[in-house]
Amino acid sequence: MISIVIPVFNQLHYTKQCLESLRQTVGNAAAIVVVDNGSTDGSGDFLKSVPNIQLISNEENRGCAAAWNQGVNALAAEWTVILNNDVLLASGWLEALVAFAGQNHYDIVSPAIREGEMNYDIEAYAREFTGAMSQVVRNGVANGICFMVRRAVFEKTGLFDENFRIGQFEDTDFFLRARRAGFRLATTGCAFIHHFGSITQNSI
Repeated sequence: MISIVIPVFNQLHYTKQCLESLRQTVGNAAAIVVVDNGSTDGSGDFLKSVPNIQLISNEENRGCAAAWNQGVNALAAEWTVILNNDVLLASGWLEALVAFAGQNHYDIVSPAIREGEMNYDIEAYAREFTGAMSQVVRNGVANGICFMVRRAVFEKTGLFDENFRIGQFEDTDFFLRARRAGFRLATTGCAFIHHFGSITQNSI
């Protein structure tokens, strides 16, 4: 079982794009958990209307780490993907991550990420990029924008440290603890996503 956890604080436009991109690229291959961190822009009402997601609603912004933990605890999945809401996904991204992790015995994996304005054809670019970079691996490195975690990592190292309140190194701390516990991390060129660029963090 695979779950995808998406924390949300306002930025409804990006959340809609992200969920539509997930619908097109993932379908029913994963369970989607959205954690609304006290949004005030109508995100909560919109998310209540979205089918086939599990919604967790917080009355206030509890921070990124707390939202991630709520999402991880919501489902006992073998693999959990932590995903920003200001992203678009290319076809095959999830299958590629799962295959790469399984074949190469990694415990935390991230896709290649392009950041900035969406001014290109993501599907065409992703096909060209992954075709050229599918064998390229950055060992020991993952990215907080999108990373997939084997459940055994949480069981051994614990969840995300909620002392990091609003997007302050909770991912870096988690990756460090995982490496120290002997787990293998990597970023792979065989999967590709687009990130608009710290939209929620910048707004805060």
